[in-house]
Amino acid sequence: MPDRVGQQLGNYRLLSLLGQGSFAEVYLGEHLYLKTQAAIKVLHAQIVEENSESFIVEV
Repeated sequence: MPDRVGQQLGNYRLLSLLGQGSFAEVYLGEHLYLKTQAAIKVLHAQIVEENSESFIVEV
């Protein structure tokens, strides 16, 4: 899994990794213009069939 700290997603810059799980990573992000913070969940792109049921449960 790539480290996305410092990257920009939409209007948010990712500041730090808060946690990670089987299907996603959660980052602390800061809105570029409003300067507010939010938790940003970044899903992993690949979900194979044997993991699909676990993914649905997490969602």
